[in-house]
Order: sequence, then structure tokens, then C-alpha cells
Amino acid sequence: MLALLVVIALGCAQPVLRRDWSDYDGPGAAAFQRETLPPPHFPDPLEPLNRGVWTFNHALIVGIADPVGRVYRVIIPRFARERIRDFAANLVFPRNLVTNLLQGRFREAGDETARFAVNTTVGLAGLWDPATRWLEIAAAPEDFGQVFARWGWRPSTFVVLPIAGPSSIRDGVGLLPDSVLDPATHFFPASWVFTWNDMVDSIPAYRRFTATSFDSYEDARLLWSLARETRIEPYDLNAPGDNTGATQTLEVAFLGPRDPGFGSRFRTREVAMPTSRRMLPYSVRMQPGNAPLVFLVPGLAAHRLASSSVALAEMAWERGFSVAIVSNTFSFEFIARGGSGPVPGHTPADARDVHIALDEIARDLATEYPQRIGAKVFLGYSLGAFHGFFIAAQEREAPSGRVHFDRYLLLDPPVRLLYGMQRLDSFFDGPLALPEPDRDAEVRRILRKAVTVATQAQTERLGTGAYSRIESTDLGEGTLTPEFALPFSNREAEFLIGLAFRRSLQMVL
Repeated sequence: MLALLVVIALGCAQPVLRRDWSDYDGPGAAAFQRETLPPPHFPDPLEPLNRGVWTFNHALIVGIADPVGRVYRVIIPRFARERIRDFAANLVFPRNLVTNLLQGRFREAGDETARFAVNTTVGLAGLWDPATRWLEIAAAPEDFGQVFARWGWRPSTFVVLPIAGPSSIRDGVGLLPDSVLDPATHFFPASWVFTWNDMVDSIPAYRRFTATSFDSYEDARLLWSLARETRIEPYDLNAPGDNTGATQTLEVAFLGPRDPGFGSRFRTREVAMPTSRRMLPYSVRMQPGNAPLVFLVPGLAAHRLASSSVALAEMAWERGFSVAIVSNTFSFEFIARGGSGPVPGHTPADARDVHIALDEIARDLATEYPQRIGAKVFLGYSLGAFHGFFIAAQEREAPSGRVHFDRYLLLDPPVRLLYGMQRLDSFFDGPLALPEPDRDAEVRRILRKAVTVATQAQTERLGTGAYSRIESTDLGEGTLTPEFALPFSNREAEFLIGLAFRRSLQMVL
């Protein structure tokens, strides 16, 4: 079956097209010709094939795994899925023991042995995990891909495997001994059942990831490669961070909804945009009765279902507001479906396009939900707030006849866009101060540190019920003081902020 899928994927290999801006001499040409730091890159000589397999896997997830997974999650409750997941994790003890021993990780091998003994007995054959909950014995799951890396097979060519997803040639080879040491492999179809049960709860998150990403393959390649490097060689976070504007700003990256499933409860509707003559999607969730309606416009290039957008929508919803969200004008969705020009960037035109979109949404909702819309509130943050200022000023000076907002809530708007872009460029180009041979290593070090922080913060967030994955915000007391600061230096935080904006603007070009 695997060989057949590889043959199919070879037939679906996708060509990779990239623009060459070296001869560009139009507006802003100086920005293209100055020295700048190249974007983080992991070699991908198999990219056309990998993209074909990625498309094939995506079709399987969307067309088969997603609808079947919805039924599975209804029939098999979360409690049962967690018991199956704990049982499967306990069952791979032989693999964890051998791979830890082959890497000389004798303490971790001892911990895995103790965990297996406790979970198999007290945890009733591994259906529960008292070793973690009661004894605080940390799990040390390892695999033969990590063994080969520790033995010197680094780096390895990135590859997307049919069904299995992102991997590398080294890790793909490691799947063979991994399977031999997994007892479930020898009892068909136990291995397939355990794998399915382990992944089924992540399908909604995958759907949101691909929906909000302009190039989900490129994003997945970067994130997987960094996460894999960090798992093979863990990053030490003992160094304290700086308490600066940059490190505080970076905390917004961890903003997410309290309820992980809140974003999936939005309805997706479309309105006809006269500016583009295309249908623009938007997300909406209405209160059961008459309620004020918040029109949410997110920041630079943010999608309507991005984590920060959903978090702000959840805050409004919990306070009795209905919520409608539209993507930012710099997002790939708005550029293709709602913009009046080929590219965004001229603020008066962008703000007008946003206002037209919100007016069409207001008309659509008034028709679909008569007598259920009260006061109308414009809620924008970052660039969305900047557009809100333009809309408010234009409506005050010369009302356009479009939807009128009773209130404006504009969070963290920029003051001067050109100055802001120049500062963000300088943030991203910070490593240029280092000698050229050291730049790539420094970039990878910062990115590995960021992945480590994100993984740790997400793990600690589970069960906290906080809006931020790294801080516990007491909204009732009105304080925004985090429990602890991010462990980044000011220079590291500036680079990550610059990188985030640089990647957001890639879709425009």
C-alpha cells in the first residue's frame, strides 16, 4: 500500500514557482536591493514531490479523516479516547527503553521502566497514568530517528510520507525498528486503531491551521523541522529574559481562546464584494436573542480564525455580544476576494474596502437574523484598529451611507506605518551585526528557543482556563500583569517580532 501511495504521489508532484526580484526597479526598489537577512530555510530538494504528497494527505484528511473523526468523537467520548491514548503510550515501553539505552540516557531509561511498572499495575494495564499525576515521573519517549541523530546522522533530507506526514529520510528509516519494538504492530489492527485514536482530536486544529495559512506546506516544514531539532537536542531555558517592550509585545503570540473548541462554533457565511466581484467569507456567531454585534477586524495579515482573533471574539461573546469576524486586508483571503486593488498597502483604499465588507456583512446578517442585532461595535486591533480610525474619521466628516458603528474599540493601533515597517525590518535584520558565518546558527538558536518556550507554555496552559498560554490574566481585577516573563533577551524578541511580520507579508508578494 505504501509503495502504491508513493507512486501516486510521484504523479502528483507539484512544480515550485518563485519570484525573482533582483531586477525589480519599481516603487520601493531600494528595499529589495539593500542587504537583508535571508529567511530561515531548511533544505528541501524533494519539494515538488513533497508538495504532491502533502496535497494527497490533505485530501485524505479533509475528505475522509475529518468526517469520520467527527462521528468517532461523538461515539467514543473524550474519557474513553484518553484511556486508549494512555494505554497505547504505556504499550510502547520496549521502544522507549531501547532507544534511551542506545543513546546512553540511562536515567531516562530508568524513569521509563518505573513508569511502565507503575502504570501497568496501579494504572490498570496503562489505562491511567499515575506515574505522571501522582509520582511526577516525567515520560521520556524516544524513537530511532533520535537514536540515528545522536549517532551522527544529521542533518537529514525533509520528506513528507503518505499518511504519516512530515518526516525525514532518517526518521522514515527509523520507523522500521520503531514498528518492530511496538507490540501493537504485531496485533493487527491494533496499531492502526491506536494511531487513529491519537490523531483524531488534532484534526480540527489541523483544519484551522491549513485554513489560516497561506502556504501550509511551508509553515509545516519550518515548524516540524524546528520542533524535531529541538526534540533531538533540547534547548536549555535557564537563562532569564529581559523585561522590555519587545519581550512584552511578544506575549501576544500566546494569546488564544480559553475554550479550544470555540473557533469551531462559528458559522462561515459569504457576501458579494462589489470591489472585487467575488464572494468574501466571514465568520459569525450570534447570541440567541437580541444582542449588540461586534465587527472584529484583526491585525496585519491575520486570518479571521487566527488564534488571537478567536480569543478576542470569545471575550466579546462571553460578555453577551454577537460576533462577526473578517480577515485583515493583508491576509491572502481578503487580497484574493475582497480587495479593490491588486495588492493592499494604501490605507485609505484598504479602510474603504474594510468598511464595504462590513456593510455587506451587516446587510447579510440583518436579513438572516432579523430583530436580533442591537448596537453595532467596531473592534479592531493593530492594523485593524488603524483602519478603524480611518473609517471613524471618514464617517464623521462625510457619512458614506454604509454601516454606522455606535462604538469603536481600537487596540494597539500603529501611529506611522512607514516608521513601523522600518523598525520591523531592523528587528529582523538584527543578526546582520554578527559575522556572516555565525548568522544562520544564531537564527536557528533563537528559533529553537522559541519552539521550546511555545511547547512548554502550551503544556503548562492545559487546565488553567486562561486567555494566554503563558500568563494567567485576571480579567475580573483588571490587571494584565503576567505571572512570569518570557525568557527572551530584547534582541531575541525583536528578531522574532520582525520574523513574524516578514512572514506575514510574504503572501502579498
